[in-house]
Amino acid sequence: MIISAYSALMYSKTVQTVFPIGGDSRKQMYAIFVMALVGCVVFTIYASQLFFRHKSRQLGILMALGRQKNTWPTDCFGKFSL
Repeated sequence: MIISAYSALMYSKTVQTVFPIGGDSRKQMYAIFVMALVGCVVFTIYASQLFFRHKSRQLGILMALGRQKNTWPTDCFGKFSL
């Protein structure tokens, strides 16, 4: 959401006319966008690793209690889609 809002702001007509092409202000704007994009990607990877680590532990407990192994993809992606 932050990336789409920032890109909409970056490519608006007002910003494109105020910042000169090849100027330092435009380069800073693109640098901030790239840093925000990299930060969001790193956070998403980190959050998904935490999610799957917790989920694998939970699935191990459920399998020890008798849950079938072939039902875990539907359980996992069902919770992921919410």
